[in-house]
Amino acid sequence: LNALAHNLLGMINGYQHNVEQAITHFEQAITLNSKWNEPKDKHHVEAKLIYAWMLTDANDQKAYMVIDSLKKEVDQSAILNHAFLIANLARLYYLHDDVENSNRFCTILFSTNEPHIKALGHMVQGLIDLDQNLPDQSLYHFQQAIHIRPKFPYLEFYLGYSHYLLGLSL
Repeated sequence: LNALAHNLLGMINGYQHNVEQAITHFEQAITLNSKWNEPKDKHHVEAKLIYAWMLTDANDQKAYMVIDSLKKEVDQSAILNHAFLIANLARLYYLHDDVENSNRFCTILFSTNEPHIKALGHMVQGLIDLDQNLPDQSLYHFQQAIHIRPKFPYLEFYLGYSHYLLGLSL
């Protein structure tokens, strides 16, 4: 029960951008929960994901280890249940210079038959391409996403920004 309480406090502090306090609570939850690396429910995965983002924001070297352990949480047969996790893993791996894993998780999202998940994959890949200063590739992915799901949040902004970087008009 104490591990759960620290998990929840970590999540609350994470949402409030109290990075140091969030990391402290997540680390206490890990210490108290000897089975942290075993698959858990949605809330456990979400807490671990926030912990990974907090460590990444704090440039903590433990971030990659936590991100790698999250990879075990992904059940390939249940992409629908893990799309948010997969998208975050793609971004986190990219931020830790692991392009191979980043691309692999984007590819998982692309390969689904669910349009909104496929659009999410294109959105994430487009953001990664923008970060790499590849506006032509980001434009392609944002166009794919808008074709699949036109009302995706912020998609029109990123599509317009890609056009701007390429010197194209809408």
